[in-house]
Amino acid sequence: MTFNFEQVNIRELCNDVAKLIAVQLRLKKEIELIMVVQNNVPITFYSDYQRLKQILINLLRNSVKFTFKGRIMIEVRAVILIEKTR
Repeated sequence: MTFNFEQVNIRELCNDVAKLIAVQLRLKKEIELIMVVQNNVPITFYSDYQRLKQILINLLRNSVKFTFKGRIMIEVRAVILIEKTR
């Protein structure tokens, strides 16, 4: 498996995915899609754009499939990892 690392704008990625899922949501009018990118998340970072996009699409499609009413929310936030020393 090879990865294609490139600069990714997380807000653009979320908007692209939301547009794709919006078509599916039109069939289920009682579902609201909420996508939140926290302020502490860098605007851009390096990742495999296509793979990350496909993961988000798969998660959202499954959410739409099994949600009949209410909201589906994707929240992106940065987590700081602290390495413990022994």
